[in-house]
Amino acid sequence: AGITYFIMDMQAPGVEIVSTVPGDSFAFGDGTSLAAANVTGLLALAVAASGDPLAARTAFFQAAQAESAALPIRVPKICAVLERLGKPCPKP
Repeated sequence: AGITYFIMDMQAPGVEIVSTVPGDSFAFGDGTSLAAANVTGLLALAVAASGDPLAARTAFFQAAQAESAALPIRVPKICAVLERLGKPCPKP
């Protein structure tokens, strides 16, 4: 009673993900564990910007759906997520 369950599918392709490697260098790697860190980091930035985890999650998934015409749904750009939260996108 009063409990709502959400089931969400999300893909984070783990192919050619840039990662750090020993020796102060970078390399491409494959595997979903590499992609998961990128998705988690993006969502953490959205939560920090909004202060509201539910709003951040909603903005994240709405931006992902808006950027992907078909499956697999791609990880959205941080500026698209921040825009949905009414926050400015940082300038490079």
